[in-house]
Amino acid sequence: MENLLKLNVLNSQLYQQLQCLKALGEKYDTYDMSRISNESKFSDNVWKFKNFDQPDFKWLNYFSENQFPLMVLIKVVIYHQIELNNKATSIINVVPEFMSKFGHLLEEKNILTISGSSSIKGLSYLKKGDITQVVSCYIQKKQSVFNYHALSVFSYVEKTPFDSIKEAPFLHGNLELPWEGNDISSWVNNVNNQLGYYHIATPYIPIPLSQISQIITHAEPWISEERIRVISEIFYLVRSNQDKNSKREKNSKKPQINTFISRTIVENYGRYFKSFLPLEFDVKGKITMSWLNDLFKLARGAATQIILLTTGIRNVDLRNLQVGCCISSKRSDLLYYLVLNIKKTKLKNFVIPVPSRTYKATKLLEAIRWEKSSKFLLNRVQKINRGKERKEGEEWAIADGKVTSQIIRYFFNYYSIDLIIDEDKDYEATAHCYRSTLAGWIGSHSKFAILILKKLFGHSNGLMPDAYLKNNPIVIKKRKEIIKESTFKTVEQITNAIVNDQIAGGKAESLKTGIEELKKDINQSESLTEAELNLTLKEQFKVLLYERIQSGQMNALLTPMSVICMRNANDTTESPCSHDKYRRMRSDSGFSKAYSEVLGTLPDLANCIGNKCKDSLMGDWSLPLYEAYVFYKQLLLGLESSFDEEQTAKIFIKQYAKDIKEVFGDIEVELANG
Repeated sequence: MENLLKLNVLNSQLYQQLQCLKALGEKYDTYDMSRISNESKFSDNVWKFKNFDQPDFKWLNYFSENQFPLMVLIKVVIYHQIELNNKATSIINVVPEFMSKFGHLLEEKNILTISGSSSIKGLSYLKKGDITQVVSCYIQKKQSVFNYHALSVFSYVEKTPFDSIKEAPFLHGNLELPWEGNDISSWVNNVNNQLGYYHIATPYIPIPLSQISQIITHAEPWISEERIRVISEIFYLVRSNQDKNSKREKNSKKPQINTFISRTIVENYGRYFKSFLPLEFDVKGKITMSWLNDLFKLARGAATQIILLTTGIRNVDLRNLQVGCCISSKRSDLLYYLVLNIKKTKLKNFVIPVPSRTYKATKLLEAIRWEKSSKFLLNRVQKINRGKERKEGEEWAIADGKVTSQIIRYFFNYYSIDLIIDEDKDYEATAHCYRSTLAGWIGSHSKFAILILKKLFGHSNGLMPDAYLKNNPIVIKKRKEIIKESTFKTVEQITNAIVNDQIAGGKAESLKTGIEELKKDINQSESLTEAELNLTLKEQFKVLLYERIQSGQMNALLTPMSVICMRNANDTTESPCSHDKYRRMRSDSGFSKAYSEVLGTLPDLANCIGNKCKDSLMGDWSLPLYEAYVFYKQLLLGLESSFDEEQTAKIFIKQYAKDIKEVFGDIEVELANG
């Protein structure tokens, strides 16, 4: 900065602008940076984030010295997003994306760039057409969709209060954005689509149940009380005897197996491991470290599988689970609570109810930690001694999500479980796939799926749980099974009623005619007894009706009026129940009735008019109508009632008495005309 001031003293306006930038930086150096760093200042070229899993950000890797004004503006924007808007520190990752797409353009146009002795031009010199051109050129050149995150910096700039840069007001100006306040991703998708590159967000694929079965089969034995006890004793033995190792082994970054440890394991546990992980020995007859590593990896893998399957937590939250995070509910031996921080939604000490298996899995992970000072359940095999300085215990933490995938991969490979969960896309199982698997299972077995997933997954609203369910193959398959089963039961019920001649309503006559025609066809083709005829008639009619309903040619929905709507899906005329609704819609929109009749309208079952409709069908499912008839009959026969109640009773009896007698048979209709 000082060099820039010295070089540009010839241009008084530029010099003043640089002084303004200096004053702006000095002001922010006095501001609180506690959410970002415990040691870095705003003006530092390297921001050392206090979160150990957020790498240090080196600003000069992305901005040249001449782009100092742009760097100051972006620093202010990122500062406001993290410190004042409570965004995660990972938001800084949009900066490299932004600079790779727009850095060259801004420098070429001398926007927020020091060029010779010219004054610094603010972002107002960037036109919305320039942004659109960058996006379009990228799509055409790369033959790929454009990542909209690169554009988010522009929106952050626009949302940053002007007072925050009042020392250097020239930085901002009036910024023109092509999406004009609308959703960025929608605008980008529109550009992608116009150029023929469609972006489809692919949901994480759930793990097939066949593979889940194999996972459980191989993971369950590792959380038995006996195995946890044996493994705990072995790792305690290895750690506690580290002082007895040779000088070379003492200096090792992880425990080693010496002769004493090897002999103790053979004598006490040799037979135990024979069936599933036989001991391996080197040329000197000592147990190999590779065997201990396999024990560690398999125990860690099994525990990870159990935790992922019972909680559905994200990769980052799994890696940050801490010792003692799973506790008993103190109200039941069968229920435990997992207490964790959910990074994405910033929920602190979030509580998830879990089964005893999860508790056992956490205890197994606690037992196999190489370093007891570590506060994390999942640990690195070796201590980190380089890079960012970490708090005590954090030097053993796993900061890379790829390590979790490696844990999953090792477990799958060891037990010959197919890691590919979608052969068409060559898609491997990842931690998030367990989340989709659990969501699918809950969605298939609970009417309260969205509420359960919202609580279990720590979502801030119901949109994400709904997305998990809507695109989940397990849920889709289960719903199809439920619809199929429901349709079959409905067809069975309708067919029985028709064959037994216990139907009524607007659709009854046409169905009776249809059954008679079918009976004639069967009689002409086969010589059958009455019993055989009824059986064949029933089965054939059932098949015909099921095919029509399943293929969507006919509705078969029970309405609030206890009649089944048997409307033909090809009937484009308005049904009586929907007439008022669509008449109002046409009136409001100026839409012609002729058009709506061509396009067709759906029935409005909430406004069903009962047996007055030509598509209605009454049967034994209409029992509530029978009960209502009995009530109104008793009302008219002797109970005191108001005039309105009496009129309602008479109208109901007059409308339904005949059809109720057709269905239920034992109804007297003497009041039908009264």
